[in-house]
Amino acid sequence: MELVKKVDTITHLITKFHYDHPRYAQLHLELEFPKFHNLEILQIQLHNIKLSTIVSIIENNRGNLKKIVINEFDMHDENFYEDSLRLIYTIYENCRSIEFLTLSFFPSESHFIKFEELLKTCQKLKVLLLIYDDDSFHDGSNFDPRERLSNILIRSAPISLREIGAFYEFSFSLKSLDNFLDSWRGRPALSILVKSREYSRGEYLKIFDKHKDHDVIKEFKFGFTSDIYFLDYDIWGLGPKPPH
Repeated sequence: MELVKKVDTITHLITKFHYDHPRYAQLHLELEFPKFHNLEILQIQLHNIKLSTIVSIIENNRGNLKKIVINEFDMHDENFYEDSLRLIYTIYENCRSIEFLTLSFFPSESHFIKFEELLKTCQKLKVLLLIYDDDSFHDGSNFDPRERLSNILIRSAPISLREIGAFYEFSFSLKSLDNFLDSWRGRPALSILVKSREYSRGEYLKIFDKHKDHDVIKEFKFGFTSDIYFLDYDIWGLGPKPPH
């Protein structure tokens, strides 16, 4: 790989793979990408990337990463639960200057504890995109994961946070959404991107309109996980759209 010869000077790396088999791309990432120690922007378009690969790249970085943009994680990997915990920990230990982050995790008590620590530690975070399915897993804890996420964001999100995206079929209840946005008053207005069509119901739209009138919401849009990489580049502050 010609880029490897320049590992000490490359700070921005945006890559899209064209392998006949996705495992070849995964091996490429595992072998080569941890060598890029000075990366500030890591952006990968690869279906079902393993979290362990991303963890390895971050651990070998020198604390320079400001943007981590991954359009699809392998949520069916047998080690996803443990690796997603490790990813959150690795980010707040190694990426304290992170500004743009895509993150995937289970709605478990352990994940929420580490997620809150990440928010408290990464005080420059501006954009947070959650690839999260609240129907995929529950560890038996006696709490509503949607309420828990809302409360953590209200309590611990850095003042720098401007944009939130939630993908897969995650949706707040009407009450928790209204309470969350009420509690956000006084902070910078939020841009929100969601996938769940639950939010297109009239009751949800009334809540969004109400809080937009009070300057709590700057913009609200429906989207898909591909929007992380392509459709909403300008909204999420990633600069020019890459070639297809």
